Amino acid sequence: MMPHSLSVSVVIPTYNRPNDLQRCLESFSYVAYDSWDIVVVDQSEDDRTHTMVGRFTASLPQLHYRRLRAKGTSRARNVGAEVATGEIIAFLDDDCTVPPDWLSRVAAVWLRHPHAAIVFGAVRPAGGLMEWAAEGWTPAWCAANEFETSAMCNLLRMPRLLGMGACMFVRRDTISRIGSFDVHMGPGSRFLSCEDGDWAYRAVKAGCSGRASWVSRLCKRLSRTAEPFLSIRDRCMAHEARADG
Repeated sequence: MMPHSLSVSVVIPTYNRPNDLQRCLESFSYVAYDSWDIVVVDQSEDDRTHTMVGRFTASLPQLHYRRLRAKGTSRARNVGAEVATGEIIAFLDDDCTVPPDWLSRVAAVWLRHPHAAIVFGAVRPAGGLMEWAAEGWTPAWCAANEFETSAMCNLLRMPRLLGMGACMFVRRDTISRIGSFDVHMGPGSRFLSCEDGDWAYRAVKAGCSGRASWVSRLCKRLSRTAEPFLSIRDRCMAHEARADG
């Protein structure tokens, strides 16, 4: 099976950041892949994002737009996952940009590890910036080597839970099995983070396994770039520590 035979749907939640999203979509104009589409879930308070997305109709015919009045990244990801058609669902932040071979690299990871249920990719500041720089802080994540986590591992003995929802890839059937993102977690909700780690934690506890990829992120006018990587999951290991403590 060739990597391009996997269909991929990219789900991008966005809220009041049309300029960041524009840079993100512009990067997808150069992506070369056989079977993919994009679902933008817009929770913005005005129509600037909707107007901007409309300008990509010609260059990105595989782009789909959904408006969502309810707020929260988890809600947007859940809506995007419901309408996505790909075998693999890629969750990407709206302040991310991607290289042309991004989806090919992701598909290659799944080809090498067909048993994987989740893949997290490294996310790096672009332009040679450090995570902490004079220009500000760019949330980033990377690891030195590809690695795997599964239910066979003792989660509490892992060095730390790793992975970012900014660069997260999930098999469609895994979402059907594990369920949706918790709408009480993540940006726009009561608990402002860790919705990605919580979801991945549940997946690991259910017996899933996984790996990684490349992505590029723009955060507050800063760029992050991500690279292919194998990791399965999570930074919500702390969850288990709290539960057991």
